[in-house]
Amino acid sequence: MGGAARVTCRCPLSTLTFNLQLMIKGQRVVCVDDRFPKWVVEFFNQLPIKGRTYTIRDVCLRRETMRGSDSATIALLLEELHNPPDPTHKGNEELAFKSERFAPLEEIAEEQEAELELSTFN
Repeated sequence: MGGAARVTCRCPLSTLTFNLQLMIKGQRVVCVDDRFPKWVVEFFNQLPIKGRTYTIRDVCLRRETMRGSDSATIALLLEELHNPPDPTHKGNEELAFKSERFAPLEEIAEEQEAELELSTFN
């Protein structure tokens, strides 16, 4: 379901290379970073826990910080966690989590798992 893409940006002064993880609605992800700044703990009702698995409810763009940031980040809403609206956004968008806090869960299809089990016994 999910995949990784390698992106290289060529700038006059340097070359930046990074991996993008494709994340889509319905995909299962695992939390890899549950260390949050104090303001997040104050505004959010529910926070993800490192090592736990979640289901993506929506993928969206959100501001990097609570106060007047011009930059945006890809963020996730999760089926298992629900939070209040962003108090500083007029559109009442739900507070979301930065996507880099999660990694796609590598799930093996049941058919592949059965094949693996059979091959280990032969």
